[in-house]
Amino acid sequence: MARHGVMHGELLMESSGEGLLLFTRIEPWLEQYRQHVGNPLAFRNAEWVARETDLGRQIAERYRKRVRAHLDAAKAATP
Repeated sequence: MARHGVMHGELLMESSGEGLLLFTRIEPWLEQYRQHVGNPLAFRNAEWVARETDLGRQIAERYRKRVRAHLDAAKAATP
C-alpha cells in the first residue's frame, strides 16, 4: 500500500518492521531466490520499503548488521 501512496511509508514502518528482518536475511541471495522459486517479484514490497523510505532504510540497515553478525558467527563456528 505504501508503494502506491495509499499509506505513508513511514507509518507502515512504525508498525511492521518484521517483514524487513526476513527480507534482510534473504537479501544477499535475493536474485537467486527469485530465480529458484520462479517469482521475479518475490520480496518486491519489502525491497521497496527497505530502499525507498527513510525509516525502512534505517531499520533494514540495523537488521543487516544483525544478519551479518549471525553469518560471521556461523562461519567462525564451522570447522
